[in-house]
Order: sequence, then structure tokens, then C-alpha cells
Amino acid sequence: MKGIFMFFNGDPKKLLHNVKMLSAKFFTKSKVFSHLQGNCDCLGPVCIACSGGSDSVFLTLVFCAYFEKFECLAKNASILHLNHNLRGEESLQDAKFVEKFAKFLGLNFISGTLNKCSDKSSEAELRSVRYGFFSKQMRAIGSNTLLLGHQQNDVAETLIMRLTRASGLDGLSAPREIQLVDGMVRLRPLLGIKKNEIEAILRQCGTEWRVDSSNASCNYFRNIVRNVALKELQKAVPQYDVIANIAASHVEIVEANGTIQEIADSTIESMVNCGSFHDLEITEVVGPTIKRFILHRWLLHRHIELKKSEFEKLLSAVVDHRDIQVNALHGEKLISLEGKLMAATDLEIKEKIRASFKFENWMKGLLTLPDGKTLSREFRKIEGNDVLLSCDFHKQAYVELQGNESLSVMDFNPNLSYVRFGHKSPRRLREILGRETKNCFGKPMVLRGDTVCWVPGLPVSDLFKIKENVDQALLLTYS
Repeated sequence: MKGIFMFFNGDPKKLLHNVKMLSAKFFTKSKVFSHLQGNCDCLGPVCIACSGGSDSVFLTLVFCAYFEKFECLAKNASILHLNHNLRGEESLQDAKFVEKFAKFLGLNFISGTLNKCSDKSSEAELRSVRYGFFSKQMRAIGSNTLLLGHQQNDVAETLIMRLTRASGLDGLSAPREIQLVDGMVRLRPLLGIKKNEIEAILRQCGTEWRVDSSNASCNYFRNIVRNVALKELQKAVPQYDVIANIAASHVEIVEANGTIQEIADSTIESMVNCGSFHDLEITEVVGPTIKRFILHRWLLHRHIELKKSEFEKLLSAVVDHRDIQVNALHGEKLISLEGKLMAATDLEIKEKIRASFKFENWMKGLLTLPDGKTLSREFRKIEGNDVLLSCDFHKQAYVELQGNESLSVMDFNPNLSYVRFGHKSPRRLREILGRETKNCFGKPMVLRGDTVCWVPGLPVSDLFKIKENVDQALLLTYS
């Protein structure tokens, strides 16, 4: 439908009432609506991605229809529109339409226009630019909630496209109703409704929308799936609702994926808690899919990235108890020895820990370390917070201890726990430091009993930080 923008002369309240009445059956069990209602008081401004097409126009109307009484959600909501500038005047008219649409509904309008994009830009490249624009604008207004108009046809198209790329369960689970990306929540309330159902409701309400002429071309893989593959599938099996059936299968894939992820995360958590996280042994784990997920999670926690081919080689070697070495994208080497997986640096770590030093009952004076560097302790008075703030934690730390308490000093061990400054729960130093772990080898760790007080390069442990009204503390100096 070509946008003449006539419906903007109507009554928005009547339109929203009609939309709500006609769409109610699709949203009775919406997880997105439950999320919005349950978090209404703590959500910042809500943003709605709107291209002007039928899906995003319907999405915006549905949001306003269902949440107009939730003042905390509706009053600061914004429509986001990015003009990719690929279709000249048509793109410009889309932007004008969305701007009038936002004004008609009383929503904020935030837009951007790109310089002329290349006609050869892939769908993934355009999507990346679009999401980048959304994220930037959302951060500027303090929003972390984005509504997207993906519907059931998009689910079917995405699943078919990802099957052609041999995606795993995680990839086949896209798009998700509720998704957390870089600290922002993406919500897709329309996954239970098909495009033709959306457009039928809009027609009944007398609502216009914009049509992207490029959707008819075969320049993009998604258009081929949409305009050719799915239509031919429906012709081949007219007794089935192909779109709805693929979407129903997608729901089961998402549920299965979630269950397996929970098992994998639980396994990783137990490994962390028992101190065996530096090695991975999954021979006893039931099922190849769960083994695959656990390996994915292990690599993610270790900040290690592998090419897909290298990942498959490594997984096969670990499962079959074969010895192998593979190279990660950032230079790390991973070694599988008799079914146990470790990073090559872990072999060096183990040797360092075996040969590590430990000085106990350190109560005063200067301590000379094996590499010639020194640690000193001195009991000092504290006059104001300025002293603490100016302290360089790479070289010094003020620790809340009595002057006569003994400490021990040992070589750096990444598997020990540490309570970071400002945090309450302990985490292993390997997790805290990530790739920076290797920079700490050779540095000392200062402990009281079995508890780490300080590692040069980290702020003092929260367990030993100087509290208010404390006027004396132990100063540790590393040089």
C-alpha cells in the first residue's frame, strides 16, 4: 500500500482500541508483555524500531494499544528509524511516513540517514549498521529496551536460511522472543502472528503502511527464501500451514536449546566451584549435543575463539580421547591429552605452580622475592581518603590489618579466589583477569591465612579494604 498518509487524520484512540480488539487472541500468553508489565517500574524509556512497513507499524500500534495505561512505559517511548538511503525518494518517503506516524501517536521520533549505501551490501551488513544506530541512540536517551517487529514468517525464513548454513541449536533458535545483547534487551512480541494476519488487521482498521520495493527482488537470500522457497513449499503441501508448522518446530528448538544450555552452564559452574576449571574433561557427559555446548561454554569463559573447523576437530578429539593441538584465533594453543582439554599456557602454569615459592609468617620488614623484587610492610596512620585514592594499586595497597598480624606471600596462582574491590562474592583470578592472566605470572600474592589480600595490579580485596573511621592500616609496597 502506497503511503498517502490519510489515516493520520483519524482518531488515534479509536484506532488503538480496534487494534487491541482484533489482535487480542495473538497476545494472551505473550512473554514480552509479561516482561514489560513485570518490569514496568524499573524500565527506562522503551524504543520501537520502525521502518514504516506493515510489521513495524503493527508493532507500534500494538505497544500503544496494550500499554497506553502504563504511563511509565508509554510516556517516554520513542520510535527509531534509520534511512539506509538505498531507494532514493522511496526511502525519503518512508522516513516522512514514520515521522508523521510517531507524531500521530504522541511518541518521540529519532531518525538517522546514511550516505548512499552500496547496492552490494549484504543483509547482514545492513542489519549490523541498523543495530549499531539503534544502540547508539538508545544509550543517548538511557534506554535498554528495544521492540522489534519480527513475525512468524521471519521465523520460518530464518530457520530455513540457517539450516542451509548447518547452524547448531543456538543458531536455529533465532529469532528469540526475549534476547539480551550487550546489556540491552531486544523484545519480539509478534512471533506468534503471520504477516498476512498482521496486514488483514491493519486493513480492517484502515491503517496504511509503506512497501519496500526491494523486497520483490532476488538480490538477497532472504527474498529468495520468502518469495520462492516458502511459496513452493506451500504449493507442494497445501494441506499444511507451512509457516505456522515451521514456527511450531522453532518453539520446540528454542525450548530444547534452553534446557541443554542450562545443563552446560550447570556443569561449567560445578567445575568452577570445585577448582577444576582450567582443564575440561567431558568423556562422562551424556550425549554429543551436551558435550558440544559444554565445550562452547568452556571456551567462552576462557575468552578463547576458534574457527568452526578447528572447534569440530577439537570436540572430536576430546570425545574420542585422541591427542591433538589446535590454534585459536588470537594465538592461543589448545591441547587435548587423553581426553582432557587444556590451554597450552596451562602446562606452563602447572610447572610454575609446582615450582612456586611461599613465605609464611611474614610479620615485618622487607621481603626479597626470588626474582629480586621486594615486598615491604609498614603500619601507617591514615589522614583522609586522599591517601587511599592516590595509591597506585600496581605498586601499593592499604590493607585493614593489625600491625602484628602475620601474612604469607606466594607465587601467583590463577586458580585461587579473590573478592574484587566493590564486589561481595569471590571469583577465580583466571575469570577476573581473562587474557590478562598471563601478565600476572611472576608477581606475588599476599595472603592472610588462606585468603588473598592483594595481588599487585589489582585493587585490594574487598574483604580487606579500608572502611570508614579507620585511621591506621598496613601499607604493602611492591617494587
